[in-house]
Amino acid sequence: MIRNCRILIVSRASGVAWASHLKLARADHWRVVGIVDPRARGSFDEGSASADVVLIEAEDLIWLLDHRPNQARTVFKSSPPMVLLEEGDMLEVVTRGARTWGLLLHQQLATVSVDRLALACDGYLVITTELVRSLCGDGLRLDIVETLSPEELCILSHLGAALSNREIAEASGIYEGRVKVMTRTLTRKLQLKNRTMLAVFAIENERLLSLMMEKTPNS
Repeated sequence: MIRNCRILIVSRASGVAWASHLKLARADHWRVVGIVDPRARGSFDEGSASADVVLIEAEDLIWLLDHRPNQARTVFKSSPPMVLLEEGDMLEVVTRGARTWGLLLHQQLATVSVDRLALACDGYLVITTELVRSLCGDGLRLDIVETLSPEELCILSHLGAALSNREIAEASGIYEGRVKVMTRTLTRKLQLKNRTMLAVFAIENERLLSLMMEKTPNS
């Protein structure tokens, strides 16, 4: 178990971060070296220099990866993040993260469990059996599919048939340029690496996509 860990709390919500600081300050083997706003470039760099790990919520981590990716990844090489996330954030964080990043599910800064934080720092991940089944069965992506628009479902279904953008446009009546843009959007939403992986996903879930298309108006 980790001992005497120096931890930097990174949050855009100062009140929530302070509540977490008070909890860690009362716990053994932890020393909070600071609380910083991820938008404050200088303080984030300086604070992380004296920290062993960075405690951060998923939404703040995603903000950093979107707005300051090079800075964030440089910091996280020496001070890996312990990420507090909800189930809906997991797919994006896992696909964009590194093996050294710790994950604590279903928690926020104000309710951080010191015991689980210690496990995350030691490389363990505590998750429910239900979530394991969901991950193994691609359940998180299927949850996202249920939120797609009729247009997105249509294009995803055609990608599973290995059609080109032009062929999809001809079959669906959607402009070819629009098909190209929506394909990129689907790749991002489903956190897949490229068009090929998107097509494989559509093929593996062809039956479900067909059922959803049948239930969707104007599909």
